[in-house]
Amino acid sequence: MDGIPNTILEAMAVGTPVVATRLSGIPEVVLPETTGLLVEPGDVDGLAAALARLLADADLACRLGAAGRALVVERFDLARNVEKLAGLFERTAA
Repeated sequence: MDGIPNTILEAMAVGTPVVATRLSGIPEVVLPETTGLLVEPGDVDGLAAALARLLADADLACRLGAAGRALVVERFDLARNVEKLAGLFERTAA
């Protein structure tokens, strides 16, 4: 089982609206109608519809892109995560 693909996180980090499938850890970051659009694996028609929807609705694409970027900045900031990890080590060692 894979986690969250880096390509999805990288796309979100630069504000690209994401359409992905409900596999592995993807639903942890691609939150339907909030940070992206999700389709079922193998659902070619659903994928096409989701992409067409983004192309037809620039406001939706912008909103999803901005929310995706905010989520990545909040959850995947290196300095913040190092600080949290250091705190865990300090508490464990104490």
